[in-house]
Amino acid sequence: MMKDVGVLILRKVVMTEGPILKSVIKFSIPIILGALIQVGFNAVDLMVVGQMGDASAVAAVGAVGPIVGLLVSSFLGLSAGVDAVLARCLGQNDGKRARIVVSTSLIFSFLFGLFVTVLCLVFSKPLLVASGCEEEYFTQSAQYMNLYAIGIPAIMVYNFASGVIRTSGDTQKPFIYLVIAGVVNVVLNYLLCLVFAQKAAAVALATTISQYVGAVLSFVYILRDKGACNFSFKNIRFSFGELKNILRFGIPSAFNTMLFALSNVQMNAAINSYGLYATAGNAAASTLESLSGSFTNGFSVATVAFVGQNVGAEKPKRVKLSILTCLIVAVSVQMVASLTIFALREQVLSLYIPDAPEAVRFAVSRMRHVLIFMPMATVANIFISSTKAFGYSIVPMLISIIAVLGFRVLWLEAIYPRLELIEHTIDNVYLCYTCSWILHFVGNTVAFLVIYHRYKKGKIVQI
Repeated sequence: MMKDVGVLILRKVVMTEGPILKSVIKFSIPIILGALIQVGFNAVDLMVVGQMGDASAVAAVGAVGPIVGLLVSSFLGLSAGVDAVLARCLGQNDGKRARIVVSTSLIFSFLFGLFVTVLCLVFSKPLLVASGCEEEYFTQSAQYMNLYAIGIPAIMVYNFASGVIRTSGDTQKPFIYLVIAGVVNVVLNYLLCLVFAQKAAAVALATTISQYVGAVLSFVYILRDKGACNFSFKNIRFSFGELKNILRFGIPSAFNTMLFALSNVQMNAAINSYGLYATAGNAAASTLESLSGSFTNGFSVATVAFVGQNVGAEKPKRVKLSILTCLIVAVSVQMVASLTIFALREQVLSLYIPDAPEAVRFAVSRMRHVLIFMPMATVANIFISSTKAFGYSIVPMLISIIAVLGFRVLWLEAIYPRLELIEHTIDNVYLCYTCSWILHFVGNTVAFLVIYHRYKKGKIVQI
């Protein structure tokens, strides 16, 4: 059995032929495992800080969480543009164009990463002030954010490079590289925390070093690749036309995911007003939500790749089956993950915030309003991925502007103050997440059904 699983993961995935369920699982498993490791970077940071530091150190890392989430979600969104464009190229067997897309994306990822690093170093303190970071742990949060910013070029290169590798059908290598980087992160976390008094800064430095390890390994793989997704310094190409295509999908995708993180920064200001334990509890619960979401992230990526390649190969039956397969498997996995974590909430939370029952109480409050509803969010994510694969990159962004950013601003400015007059409780903040997710789900479901109907009538957007 173990031998069969090993073979299943090792071989490249063929997305336009063969059994779809087996191929989707084969494609998704390494991505899921990789996502768990990536989420584990921040999870290990919190665990180490919680065990070797105090509540203020946990709060310092947690206060940076929404800002880091804002940055990382933007990078992931931009790299999704490469997935969509490259999938269509490979589906059409256009190797020459694929190599230009790869070269352009890697050059852009590094240069843009440097630009964002400079912005973060300049504006880190204003961002922390805007997020409501408390004075008692502000210095630690600023140190964490500045050190994390140095690793942004590595995060950019890794996300773009791993996107290229995955879309080519090899999901094993990005997973292996994340395992290596994850081990480096864990080891350095403990070593640096023993050396430095500032625990938040120590774990940030460990995370940054590990990000560069993953980026270098991914880039070297593409340099050595002999197929259509090869990068060569001798034949380096940068095409503004292909960059435009990548950004055509990447910017709306980045903006769409960024809206969630941006609203979280705003929500965090309200959460921080409840005190140190609320901030620490919120950070722990958010990490567990990311952990739960990681179990289905691979199926969202698989949806873009499988639907995109089969649209390019003009195989509508496989397009439909790809969507249904990813949807059913993803929702089933998410339900198991969410319910398991919620059932074990007390034990799991004690790993992040030991000897802090007040913080645990705040964390459980968030989990009741967010974690339980994640299967519904998974359905929306599969529909969003399908919509992007069909070539409609703007639609999910517009829905998020209304259902996420717009609604949450309305809630915090108009509804939340009135609820606080009735009863002062953090549930008044967390209820906003539940309501906005319902709106987001309904909007993306309707949009997908309309777009899929257009596709069945032969109305295909060219990429």
